[in-house]
Amino acid sequence: MNGQTLQAVETFTYVGSTLFCNANIDAEINNRISKASSTFRRLRVNVWEKRRISLQNKLKVYWAIVPTTQLYGSEIWTAYRRHEKQLNHYYLRCLHNLLCICWLEKVSTTEVLMQTNFPSIITIMHKAQLRWTGHVSCKPDDHRYSIENSVRASAQSEGKENDSRTA
Repeated sequence: MNGQTLQAVETFTYVGSTLFCNANIDAEINNRISKASSTFRRLRVNVWEKRRISLQNKLKVYWAIVPTTQLYGSEIWTAYRRHEKQLNHYYLRCLHNLLCICWLEKVSTTEVLMQTNFPSIITIMHKAQLRWTGHVSCKPDDHRYSIENSVRASAQSEGKENDSRTA
């Protein structure tokens, strides 16, 4: 780049997401869940445990912050079933906490999602991936082609300027 050779690295962090040379997302999934968990814990005293804040408002705060933190960068993930299970487990654990449902009560996932009127975390992730795919598919087939044409046109205009100077 600009005459310098870029160094090959094993991991690269870009805007809060860590990319790995082998495309393994295990560490990224754990990182995202950790960040979402930290966010959820920080809201415990000021939001989750406040009795004067309605459940609806708590759910709105949760929806705006926790799943978005948990799924940040998921548009480019190739998530396997084990990743989906990890994400779903944390997502449902938080919802159980907000709804004051004890794990011993054996409330189904469907019932929890119906009570909150939220989609599953997998659905949210798949929608984000489809939205991203749709965005990328709207790009020209060969983006390099348009860049090469711009460079070629620029070079040709410079050549014409040089030709006019010599004439």
